[in-house]
Amino acid sequence: MVAASQLRARLTLGDLSVFDQPSVPVPSFEQVARRWLVEYPALHPIRPATLSNYRQFIEGHLIPFFGPKPISELTALQIEQFITAKRQPGGSIRNPARPLQDRAIHVGLVALRLILKRAARDKLIPANPMVDLEWRGAARTDRIDPFTGPELRQILAAAHQLDPAFALLVQVWAQCGARAGEIAGLQWADMDLAHGLLTIQRTYSRHRLGPTKTGRNRTVSFLHPILDDGGEWRPGSSTVAFEALGQLRQLVRADSAGPFVFGQAGKPLRSGRLHRLWRRTLLMAKVRYREPEQLRHTLASTLLSRGAPLLYVQSVGGWRSAAVLLRAYARWLPGGESATQVQPARPVESIPGWDRLDLVGVNGHNDGPVKEDSDAHPDHVLRRVKLSTPGLQSAGRHQE
Repeated sequence: MVAASQLRARLTLGDLSVFDQPSVPVPSFEQVARRWLVEYPALHPIRPATLSNYRQFIEGHLIPFFGPKPISELTALQIEQFITAKRQPGGSIRNPARPLQDRAIHVGLVALRLILKRAARDKLIPANPMVDLEWRGAARTDRIDPFTGPELRQILAAAHQLDPAFALLVQVWAQCGARAGEIAGLQWADMDLAHGLLTIQRTYSRHRLGPTKTGRNRTVSFLHPILDDGGEWRPGSSTVAFEALGQLRQLVRADSAGPFVFGQAGKPLRSGRLHRLWRRTLLMAKVRYREPEQLRHTLASTLLSRGAPLLYVQSVGGWRSAAVLLRAYARWLPGGESATQVQPARPVESIPGWDRLDLVGVNGHNDGPVKEDSDAHPDHVLRRVKLSTPGLQSAGRHQE
């Protein structure tokens, strides 16, 4: 009764605040962001590496800058101020004296956009302020600086002196054009040592295995003649390329072979060790330093410059589309020639020393090269690679 009397008295005095809804505290940006880190992965398929990138940016950059601010107070202007601060010296956490790179900012803004999109859906903000953002980062450029044939041979010679197992990794990597994590995650079950093929179906990054960058598997040859200076691009057209196959066949017979082709103690090769060996190798070879990922760029640029079909090179490297490949490698296309033109196959007998190849078979005996009319091994590596090389058939149809 007392409460009713007080309510009537307030209404008599014109106090209409009694009809107001009780205020709900507005969550801070940090509260919304941390909740997003839990809820978003539970509702969407997202690669572990991508989620890790988002988490690092949110916890290392966004929360320290916006953390206690109510989510409803974020504006496009404040986000632009954040970008400006990160592009200044001191914007990077790993290198405090340097600015944060635009590509890293771009990744972080993708996460911020998703956070604010969810906040708008939950009516915490009237609209996503990212819509009004006026910023475009520097155009992404792939730093492609391929090795020359003589440089590759110097690198391989130095690697043999330093660590023969690492030399094998370098040669296989150069001849198949895989990404760094794909080479590290390569397992013996992925290898077809009868035909010089390997299937790339996982990557090793940040101490864990995951799917490939595009989410697609691909089977490629690791016998491309990348170490030769000739004009041939077809896998299996060089005796030098077969050296890696012979060494791999010897390794697979060893009792100590673990699940990973280039691993240690049953685990994939760590990035830190790979880069240490790589630096020492280039120093010993007296070759100008470039990241080991340039081995991949070297294969792509070399194949294109020698007239390999565009779609074939795309399938070998695992690019999402030929357009993506062309944006990075168009300058290596032969002038005035079609990138998808398939040249006549080189006869097996014309390969220097083809009949003297010493390949140790998987069963421990010398399989040796077998001519195409032989009944002993009808699916010989040289013939099989030519017929089953991924991309050649599709390239031919495209040309028609």
